[in-house]
Amino acid sequence: MIRKIMPLMLAVCLLFSALQVKAAMEVSHVEPPYWWIEMQNPELQVMVYGRNLSEAYVSVSYPGVKVSRVELAENPSYLFVYLNIDKSAQTGPFDIVLTARGETKRIPYELRMREVGSAQRVGFSGDDVLYLVMPDRFVNGSYSNDYEKSLGDKLERFDQYARHGGDLAGIASRMGYLSNLGITTIALAPVVENKMLVGSYHGYAPTDFYKVDPRLGTEEELFTLVSSAHRRGLKVVLDMVLNHCGSRHPWLNNLPARSWLNSTGMLLTSSMQHYSYMDAHASAYDKALTADGWFARSMPDLNHRNAQLARYLIQNAIWWIESTGIDGIRLGMYPYADYKFSSEFCKAVMIEYPNFNIAGEAWYNKEASCAWWQRSSKLNAGDNSNLKTVMDFPLTNAMTSAFNGDSDNGLSLLYEVLSQDYLYPDPQNLLTFLDNIDISRFSKKGERNLRRYKQATAFLLTARGIPQITYGTEILMTGEKRDGDGKLCPDFPGGWKIDKKNAFMATGRTSRENEAFSYLQRLLTWRKSCEAVRRGAMKNYAVIDGVYAYARYTPRETVVVVLNGTNSPAVFNTVGLAELPNLRPAATDVITGRKLNITQPIKMAPRESLILHMR
Repeated sequence: MIRKIMPLMLAVCLLFSALQVKAAMEVSHVEPPYWWIEMQNPELQVMVYGRNLSEAYVSVSYPGVKVSRVELAENPSYLFVYLNIDKSAQTGPFDIVLTARGETKRIPYELRMREVGSAQRVGFSGDDVLYLVMPDRFVNGSYSNDYEKSLGDKLERFDQYARHGGDLAGIASRMGYLSNLGITTIALAPVVENKMLVGSYHGYAPTDFYKVDPRLGTEEELFTLVSSAHRRGLKVVLDMVLNHCGSRHPWLNNLPARSWLNSTGMLLTSSMQHYSYMDAHASAYDKALTADGWFARSMPDLNHRNAQLARYLIQNAIWWIESTGIDGIRLGMYPYADYKFSSEFCKAVMIEYPNFNIAGEAWYNKEASCAWWQRSSKLNAGDNSNLKTVMDFPLTNAMTSAFNGDSDNGLSLLYEVLSQDYLYPDPQNLLTFLDNIDISRFSKKGERNLRRYKQATAFLLTARGIPQITYGTEILMTGEKRDGDGKLCPDFPGGWKIDKKNAFMATGRTSRENEAFSYLQRLLTWRKSCEAVRRGAMKNYAVIDGVYAYARYTPRETVVVVLNGTNSPAVFNTVGLAELPNLRPAATDVITGRKLNITQPIKMAPRESLILHMR
């Protein structure tokens, strides 16, 4: 009998032991990886990921830090620990202790000191000109990180949707070029990990919100790039993704809760559905699909009404701002996120950084629809959006049509759009651009002269708003949307060792490219010293006989811009300028340096642009 019982007891013991092992706690990682003292919001959410965490008792023994609450997730692999960080807390390491069934796990954590003046950092504004870069397509600074087998996607420079090898080290290596060009701010397309099988070059399908994509570099290289830019007086803006994640994000295999995704999986069926937010006649169906619909199968839509996820995303943005030192954020597909969450996101970030700036991509063709999204909008009867800057797509559309030269009255489109500025709470905080990495490039193949280019860049850099130019604009880079999105982001010539042409050097550019570069460089350099075009008021003059004029002015200086939008010589009648302050009989054309008498009519050549400076 004993001989029969012993094997049975042994089997039971082994089974019990096995069950205990199976039930053992495991901790794989925590997010955010560290935090800071002296933040305005004293509560920190720490997401703990591992196995069998639901029964854990959490404690912290560190002066100034206490566990305010612990929230369980639907999935026992996750635990959300909320720490209260008192003003008395000091920097240093400590342990977050998990205890369950007699077992203890210690999670090393750290509180760091914020950089001096971090909370007072000044975001991008009308003082700046942003230079939008697609990191994978600018410069290959390190060939050792070009391909990462575990991340998928192929490396093939001649495939528009594949990886080409550009990286953060490459951007850092061209800091002198960017500074010399005259831009003030580098705006980067998303740099976080995109572990997608195809099309990962653009960065808009994040698979790790806390990690730089290894093919672009490391977190340290990003920190170094920002520091290097700051030493040259340049700002850095990061593009962030809130609306969705990539389909290969680990969450898709092990969600904290089913409610983290808008799990219907319905695809957006119309580009017009995002009008439903401000449409008084909108159907509930369209409103729900705008907020909950998936933009693509490869980009699962995140449910921002889940409070744990909402806090996770807000903290993620603050972590990148504080750890890297960046000066601004751009948020793509802004209207497709939950409205209340987006408002809370902007508010939370601006509480920590009151002088910061966030730009939202609200892709609308009408001024009123864009104005609806800007903070304190009188058009929005709902909650305040708290979004400081909106991307000015109506003006982009007008510029595209106006400068094509198809009509002698084309410039009236610009006048009409700017005449609608009364709709905006803050027209100066609109992001203006001729093109970007989502629409056809402004420069076209086969153009024989630069009149269109010069007129458009002159307008962009002197009208109200915050100008943004896309990398390669200075060398007349082209690309058509109809040929594929990857074609909108060509490699910058000279960014790869094997390139036969190096457009970073004047000797590597054609005479036409050098003319375009010099023109833009002159405007950008002058703009830095001209307060009137950076911060001044604007006066708009109606288009007469195809000639459009407007003024930017402060109590100390005045700039008058005159554009002949016709293919024939024209005359600008200066009588209306008499009402401007600081008016001088003689004005200097910024581009040519010639003096003009603005008390007399001014003769203009076809498609000529004048930027007349008086101070």
